[in-house]
Amino acid sequence: MLTIHYPTMTRTFILLTALATAASAPLVSRANTLLVFTERSSTLLEATVGGVAFGSVTLNGEDDWFWHPSKDTQGFGMHDSLQWLEPDGTLFFNSLVNSFSSSGIQGVKIQSDRVGLPGGPGVLDFLDGVIVKNAIGVGYTDGTVEDFDVQFFDLSDGSTAQVPDKSATIELLLLSAIVMLGGTKLQRQRHC
Repeated sequence: MLTIHYPTMTRTFILLTALATAASAPLVSRANTLLVFTERSSTLLEATVGGVAFGSVTLNGEDDWFWHPSKDTQGFGMHDSLQWLEPDGTLFFNSLVNSFSSSGIQGVKIQSDRVGLPGGPGVLDFLDGVIVKNAIGVGYTDGTVEDFDVQFFDLSDGSTAQVPDKSATIELLLLSAIVMLGGTKLQRQRHC
């Protein structure tokens, strides 16, 4: 039988290292999966994780979809309602609500271009593109659990920044030049 004897100093170091590792283990957490919803048009919504399609998106009608993970779920949870304000700053918003499909599958109802005032009981409002931490939790029938941070981008309906029409820009520049020249001419006439 081989016996290894560690000096007292080494045993103390090993014990302290083991205790520090055990104490810090609960502090280490797994990062949430980032689920990104991107509205490309009033009839096209993409759900991706890491740039790859994730789950199933069903079009219910214009600006209205239902999303659920592709795997069988046994538990699903999210905040009552999440809203991302339209990028153009109007009173329109995009909403995600915990819901059931017509066939009884639990998931998320997504609606775009909704009119109304932001906020309200149980509603969280965010700017377009903001990541909402711990927004959705899913328990799968295989016993695994996945927590999602959620991000929403609205790239439809001309809401993204666009290059202005050149003719309109030139017209505005000419109008500005005329106004400036006219103002200078008036100033000269006053001083005479």
